[in-house]
Amino acid sequence: LVNSYSSVSSQGDISGIPPFPSESLPAVVRKFCEEAAPAIGVPVEMVACPLFAYAGATIGNRQCIQLKPGFVEYPQLWIATVAPPGAAKSPADGAARMPIDELQTEAKNVFDLDADHYRNELQQWKDSPKETRGDAPTAPDLQHYYSTDTTIEALGRILESSPGVALSRDEFVGWVNSMDAYKGGKGSERQHHLSAWSGAPIKVDRKTSDPVFVQHPVVSVTGGVQPDVMIDLAVEAGRRDGFLERILLSV
Repeated sequence: LVNSYSSVSSQGDISGIPPFPSESLPAVVRKFCEEAAPAIGVPVEMVACPLFAYAGATIGNRQCIQLKPGFVEYPQLWIATVAPPGAAKSPADGAARMPIDELQTEAKNVFDLDADHYRNELQQWKDSPKETRGDAPTAPDLQHYYSTDTTIEALGRILESSPGVALSRDEFVGWVNSMDAYKGGKGSERQHHLSAWSGAPIKVDRKTSDPVFVQHPVVSVTGGVQPDVMIDLAVEAGRRDGFLERILLSV
């Protein structure tokens, strides 16, 4: 585990770290990780660690831990796997994401059926006399489990109808560098993510759309990092705003 650029050291210095404690996982999760990892050719933690992030996002704000009155923690994690090119980071992440891939596919199928039903109802509503047709039917919402690329405003809208969501980024550093990319680096997306990680509500107000408010946002982030681009995260550490310290690195 590396918390900042000042604690990044040589591989020899971390050789004494014990193996990943797969025995601490629930039986079904342990079996899944221990069978998937050798099939891909990776250590078990390369499957297990991203799975933590996906599981936390799926649980979302439906479960939390109260450490003491007024101190509540939700299961959101920022986890990055550090490994060289060709180390099968993406296949390992794909294995960890497989369960919510299935959930997302099911949710999209349900949404498509509901959307067809909505369009039929809406047309019937439009065709009926104004004085008797009542309120217009309500459009369905898609249940979101993960996203591969989104803004903080879009995340807020997703979280209005989902208990949590995972950001799945093939390149973790790309996620960090893309923040406020469309605002000339002068936006507040980074600060919103910092606040959301700490459990602060998300509230977005725009003139052109309805306001967004999420009381308990749960956003987990997972992705891969190549050792050669770790220097980019070291630059981030120099900003000293606590962003890098929130990232759990599996090396």
